[in-house]
Amino acid sequence: MVSRQLIVGMPGSGKTTFIAALRHLLNANRVPTALVFDGFTDSERHLNRLEERWLACEEVDHTPAISNAWPILRLKDTATGNTASIAIPDISGEAFRQIAVTGRCRRSIYEAMVESSGLLLFTNADRATDNTMIVDEVRLAGELGGDEIGGGADDVGAPASFDPEKMPEETNLVELLQVMNRRPLSPSQRLLAVMVSAWDVVQATNVEPEEWVMMNRPMLWRYATSNPDLWTLRVYGVSAQGGKFPAQRVELQALEPSLRIKMIGPEATQHDLTVPIHWVLGALPVV
Repeated sequence: MVSRQLIVGMPGSGKTTFIAALRHLLNANRVPTALVFDGFTDSERHLNRLEERWLACEEVDHTPAISNAWPILRLKDTATGNTASIAIPDISGEAFRQIAVTGRCRRSIYEAMVESSGLLLFTNADRATDNTMIVDEVRLAGELGGDEIGGGADDVGAPASFDPEKMPEETNLVELLQVMNRRPLSPSQRLLAVMVSAWDVVQATNVEPEEWVMMNRPMLWRYATSNPDLWTLRVYGVSAQGGKFPAQRVELQALEPSLRIKMIGPEATQHDLTVPIHWVLGALPVV
């Protein structure tokens, strides 16, 4: 039996880096984890390439838009001994953005949405907050000498065409979650682990992950918490790289690779990336 669980997010949200770090953590077996490897699969070549770049403290390549890889991990619950084969997709952020903008997606992603009972939703803390209000846009337009949004006094051209790449990340994320419960999909309750990546940029503030999402992704927080019939929410802060490249490369290369990983959130231990996966899976069945 293979259980499909989604790792989703917009481009640059940290999904692929998380998968690379997870591959190393499970393979190295240097720190305690809630889930451990129970054998290898045919997807090792894809995962090995990601892990090699991660170990070298290099930026992990963003997944190409044409990629549709489903690395399969055979995992065992360290508490119960139960095992399962888990398919975790390395699907491009562009593919998820397309879903949010058009409401349409590839057959493979559609099937994953149908089959998935939980998902890890990534958002990058090292980005500006998507909190510009309409009134602010009007004020800025006025200060620039124009009476309408999008133009100044000397701007008589047509309005710019809609560009989905300029939509706020938070809007895309909420729309993606809404798409998962629209026809032809049947609304169902899922476990939602919001993963705030690049947590190293905010950890010194001592803010908790839930509080960070409330302040910096308020639309996402309000949507998830206002729909308990659809989503059961947990929030995690994760630094899968451990810091910024290239500025901190030498410092990070001096560390045991597994100790570069930082995790904070419900039931999390400091370096264990498997905790949110363990939670969204629930109790692993015996296979």
